[in-house]
Amino acid sequence: MPRVLHLGPYESNGGMRTVMRTLVEFPPDGWYASALTTHKEGSIVSKWRQYRLSFSTFKAICNSDQTPDVIHLHTASDWSWIRKKKFLNHARKNNLPCVVHLHSGKMYTWLIHNKTNPSKSKRMQEFVAILNDPGVRFVVLSEDWMEKFEPFAPSITSISNPVHPRFSPRPEIEKVPGKLLLLGRDVPAKNHSFAVEIAKEIGPSVSLWMTGVSGKQEGNIHRLGWVSEEELLTHFHTAEIVLIPSDFEGQPMVALEALACGTKVLASPHVFPISGMHRVRTNTIEDWKNTILEILQHKEHVEMYASSQIENVQQQWRSVYESLL
Repeated sequence: MPRVLHLGPYESNGGMRTVMRTLVEFPPDGWYASALTTHKEGSIVSKWRQYRLSFSTFKAICNSDQTPDVIHLHTASDWSWIRKKKFLNHARKNNLPCVVHLHSGKMYTWLIHNKTNPSKSKRMQEFVAILNDPGVRFVVLSEDWMEKFEPFAPSITSISNPVHPRFSPRPEIEKVPGKLLLLGRDVPAKNHSFAVEIAKEIGPSVSLWMTGVSGKQEGNIHRLGWVSEEELLTHFHTAEIVLIPSDFEGQPMVALEALACGTKVLASPHVFPISGMHRVRTNTIEDWKNTILEILQHKEHVEMYASSQIENVQQQWRSVYESLL
């Protein structure tokens, strides 16, 4: 049975870990999957130590009698990509085929590096050189991403993130009227503080529940920190709308998981469109407020994004892996 080894933040919080764990649990038919974590939560020192340990472990794996048939690298942009390239280069030196799975919606912008002519960017030139390696396949998350990369990589593939089967409608669980949910790390790009402003502007008819940030309840604002998978599912089923006010997102797992649970999603204009998801027209508090109130007034049936169904994703990954053998 052919083996695929996933490399990425398998033990860290976030959407990339969710994708990795789902792909390891549900590999394509006829394949065995395992994972090596390359990231650790904590200080810069602890992250660097984990990176070095992971690379040493990876080198040992490449020299063992249990060498994987395909290496599947999960990467965001900037430093994530710079670190993953070391694994990629070592794998190719050992003639191991690789998949580069791009998770970051900001990857293209980072590659062109403020160049008016993208082909002049050294980052893009290096990226294209790797793309031309017949032992490497690049995969992005949507057709919209493909359109950006196709001038440089006509063979690039689009595969949606998979949604774990545990995310499914639970009609017996009642929605909490006016409950808004925001999930994600407490980083500026996720705009937790902006969501707080929106909720305060709307007033007590809504409540905002946020993971990734901790603190005391403040009126209609609930800061939950990190929650268990069971708690997360409960929040998905009881929320009326999942908010994604991020400055950029490729294909946020929270949107796919919410839709799979039958919950509405409202995102900023900077988030790539997903079938069934709402987006505000302009990224202003007034537009967010009006759109939220409009969505809350209308009952609608929410369906899962079909491309993220695990069966569809498994088939597509099988084709990618087998093309490298």
